[in-house]
Amino acid sequence: MVMVITLASALAYALASVLQHHEASDLSPDHSMKPKLLLGLATSPIWLLGILADIVGFVLQFIALGHASLLFVQPLLVTGLLFALPLGALLAKRRVSVRELFGALLVIVGLTSFELAASPGPGRSSASALAWYVTVSIVVVSTGGLMLLSRRLKSPRRKAQTLALASGIAYGLGAALMQVTSRTISTRSVGAVLTTWYPYALVVFGALTLLLVQSSFQAGSLSDTLPILTVVDPLASILIGALTLGEGIDKGVAESLIEVISLMIMAVGIEVVTSWQIKTPGRNLQRESG
Repeated sequence: MVMVITLASALAYALASVLQHHEASDLSPDHSMKPKLLLGLATSPIWLLGILADIVGFVLQFIALGHASLLFVQPLLVTGLLFALPLGALLAKRRVSVRELFGALLVIVGLTSFELAASPGPGRSSASALAWYVTVSIVVVSTGGLMLLSRRLKSPRRKAQTLALASGIAYGLGAALMQVTSRTISTRSVGAVLTTWYPYALVVFGALTLLLVQSSFQAGSLSDTLPILTVVDPLASILIGALTLGEGIDKGVAESLIEVISLMIMAVGIEVVTSWQIKTPGRNLQRESG
């Protein structure tokens, strides 16, 4: 059941990404990383529909993380890329290429073998104050550094990819906060979780991630951003789950080797998909031709 809920979440997130990118890509680069980007998008019915799909995906992910580990749920969200391919192609009025299908197959193979080899454990419901402090600090510094770097980059594609990388890292922390919030509610109560810092940090990082994602969509094509965002999110979640929340994975020599190879296969699949531009009508066609 958790797998079904997670796959439904991935589908909702994929629909949200395609709709939001379609609208964000037509806005001026001057709006990047500024609140007026969100204000401008908020007037678009298509973008608001994408936000609704985002909310559905969030709720489903929240439910899944309340019953399973980060190491189980987050890699499954990679399947959102497979949903986004045909959706993006449909919106761009083109066919999905054989190359894209091959890359998608590699992603599925890598994802499936990783999940089977890792056999992730449930981990702790939370972590020590020191562990959270270190984790949050690393995420804030890394995302802040990538945001500053993106401002110096001249290439729209590199800027989009850098912001997508920052978004994926922020998403990883957001997933961890989502999990501890969900588990606190299920084991204690809604009132109890409001006495912790988790939901408030989740709101702050959620707002930051929304701005980062829309800025990355605004800067480049969907294939510049979505594959990086999709693969960095689960990788960041795996690290936070294992190091901060103690979500153990099978550490046998054979299993570890399979896990590494699986991640490499998944990365190759992402690269294959990324190398084929998912073009949408509007400014992206001019941007990529330049």
